[in-house]
Amino acid sequence: MPANKNWPRWIFASIADHFKAAAEADNVPLLIEGIEDRTSDKIRKLDHAELRINGPVSRNPSKDFYTLNVTVNIILQSYMTEENAYTIIQNAGVFYAAMGPIDVFKHGNGPDDDGSFLGCLVLREELVEPRFVAHFGQLKEDVRLRESMVGGKYQICLRN
Repeated sequence: MPANKNWPRWIFASIADHFKAAAEADNVPLLIEGIEDRTSDKIRKLDHAELRINGPVSRNPSKDFYTLNVTVNIILQSYMTEENAYTIIQNAGVFYAAMGPIDVFKHGNGPDDDGSFLGCLVLREELVEPRFVAHFGQLKEDVRLRESMVGGKYQICLRN
């Protein structure tokens, strides 16, 4: 049986919910890439983050058993002022701390979407950097905008 067509959507929605809750708890505006319009008020904030999800990339090592790998990137932007020298680092810490296990639920309003628990995405601890923070600094000399990224590499094992 092929992989479940709903898995990418359920994984995406569950990751989005997970990081949206972390962002709201610390009052960090978070734009969900692909869901919210880039003209959203969130992206106009001086300090904000954008969630991007790549994957899943799946393998089928045995009958009806799949391993799915997902990469989560959270891009942070902060306009530099003297009052907010550490804001981007503090915001990176919010998402770094949230990079732990992520419960995946069958979200949606389709016939297979009952809200039940599907499984758990876990950081791929066998990798050298399963979770990381990268600071890019000020990218353009004439624009006082700093950028950073928090990333995590996850895996979930599912039966179809």
